[in-house]
Amino acid sequence: MADGQHVAVWNGRVAGSTKLKIPYMIKPKDSYQIVNHIENSIQVLVNALLENDAALVQSVSYALLVSRRDVLTVEQHPLQGGLYITGVQSSGKTTLARRVFGYTERIGTPGKAALVLEAVGTEASVRDTLSENPGCVAIIDNLAKSSSRTIQAHRKKLSRAMLRLAANEGDSTKKGKTGKTDHRDCTAGITLTAEFVSDGVSELTRSIFVYLGKPLNLTEDVCPALIGAALEEFADWFADNYEHAIALLHQIADKPDILSHLWVDGSDEFADLLTRERRIQANLALLRCSFLCMVEMIKERMELPSSNEHALYEKFWEAIHCSVRKQVEEFPYF
Repeated sequence: MADGQHVAVWNGRVAGSTKLKIPYMIKPKDSYQIVNHIENSIQVLVNALLENDAALVQSVSYALLVSRRDVLTVEQHPLQGGLYITGVQSSGKTTLARRVFGYTERIGTPGKAALVLEAVGTEASVRDTLSENPGCVAIIDNLAKSSSRTIQAHRKKLSRAMLRLAANEGDSTKKGKTGKTDHRDCTAGITLTAEFVSDGVSELTRSIFVYLGKPLNLTEDVCPALIGAALEEFADWFADNYEHAIALLHQIADKPDILSHLWVDGSDEFADLLTRERRIQANLALLRCSFLCMVEMIKERMELPSSNEHALYEKFWEAIHCSVRKQVEEFPYF
């Protein structure tokens, strides 16, 4: 703001404990609301992260990261990737995406996620969704394989376009009905669920992989309302610890070092990939920052035993290791 204050707005309110001394009004969303009705949400979140697969830790970290995407842009560390959930058939790809990112509920239709687009959508509809819903994550569901070459080619083309739209910081333009040019920034995140992986190098570097090699059985407490409540808490924590969060962002993202935290069995492929494709390491560094902020938020709101904190770290790095391994498998020069 003009006087140097930083204000975080989330879900129709000013987040944090600082009260503004000037009159203000926040325009409410008329298409969706963020569900967040969970008792003891932080304790439930910790239990869910510890009891479930590492893919959940990675996905929740991405949701929190996207909620502060505007800050990343201002601090010159833009998010340049979408979450790409892939794996074997019936492994729970859609279930994971909808349970974590389905917290935007369509008004008038309880239980119906608002920002879910099917794989038959158009680039224009995705562009509108990504520009009109800041801080939220749009789900592009069911990029399935097809026996039809034409349909398969269309779905691959669409997945590439969606990743580029979500990852590019440059705004897109659209002519309005009056002829006036409307500039649209990408302010949201994107999650794709797919049975295949895009084979373009540019798209691969924009993909933060979550690979499910076996069926994922999420506990019942993993639900959109839990993630919505976590996002509320995170918005407050970020607003109250703004300078610290920014310092942490620069500490990690200015000189990203992902490789030293991964378990590599005598292979140079991980090092080659992360050194050559800087965008991949930059995205993972931002994810790491989000995860660390989440842990600090948890510790500020409840007592977290050191054993549980260590277990959370292990799950996060297990997920990142799996993500980079999938990148190595898919890149054409390995």
